[in-house]
Amino acid sequence: MLVIDPAAYARRTVREALAPLPYWVEELTGEEPEDLLRQAAGRADVLIVDPVRRGSHAEAWLRRLASANPRAVLVVCTALTTRTDVIAYRRAGAVEVVAKPFRPRRLQRAVGAGTGSGCG
Repeated sequence: MLVIDPAAYARRTVREALAPLPYWVEELTGEEPEDLLRQAAGRADVLIVDPVRRGSHAEAWLRRLASANPRAVLVVCTALTTRTDVIAYRRAGAVEVVAKPFRPRRLQRAVGAGTGSGCG
């Protein structure tokens, strides 16, 4: 599982929320070079991403990230959840959009729904 979020606190919160699930978690800030982000995404079964720093380019960035591993489940976890934002995330391939702040169970259910594992 790859968690991309600019905030260390948010990455830690996601990792702790998903600790009961059988995933190894890799964490990145999203500020890394795009080739490194795509390599990491290519290794992950699940991508949990906050595209907050991408602004109006979030949809295109999420598409490029998801294209590194089309089999990976993309979950967007962000405070930017206007209707327009959510539609853009879904168009980019997000199976779930989880609003921050979130409850651990909500994130677990989103990952479970995306993977079909029923976890959470």
